[in-house]
Amino acid sequence: MTFFSFLRGINVSGQKLIKMSELVRLCEDAGFKNVKTYLQSGNVALDGTQKSARAVRTKLERALADGLGYEVTVIVRTHAELAALLARDPFQPVNTKAATRYVTFFTDVPPATKLPLVSPKKNVRVIEISGADACSLSTTIPNGDYPNPFLEKLFKIPATTRNWNTLEKMIG
Repeated sequence: MTFFSFLRGINVSGQKLIKMSELVRLCEDAGFKNVKTYLQSGNVALDGTQKSARAVRTKLERALADGLGYEVTVIVRTHAELAALLARDPFQPVNTKAATRYVTFFTDVPPATKLPLVSPKKNVRVIEISGADACSLSTTIPNGDYPNPFLEKLFKIPATTRNWNTLEKMIG
């Protein structure tokens, strides 16, 4: 089964640095096949014999901690889950010309919340939360337009955020 893994907080501001070739090696050493990375931010497609995303997450987090010497939160979605999100495209009915589209992947499902959610700086607008995924629009303003800090602080759940365009490239 194909899984997509998103590593939280690596290669950001010079912290938790890992080369993608090393990440591929660690995944392969953990028994995963057809490992492919996208960009330098810890986006990994891989095939595994595990039956669930949670089992892949557990195995990857253990392998990364052993291989890197530090903990890395890994959030995993199945190919079917990611493909369904992209096919559904919650951004379709929204004018996205002046904003960047993001998906935030949580480790757990956040509590039910009235939408849209708007960040204090009014630069992030969450338009949908479906399961453990949140879709946001972000306007570009100085000093940050990234949904992750806002959503992690709000829900107190570890998360990682990816640009919609990156997800489209990953699913191919």
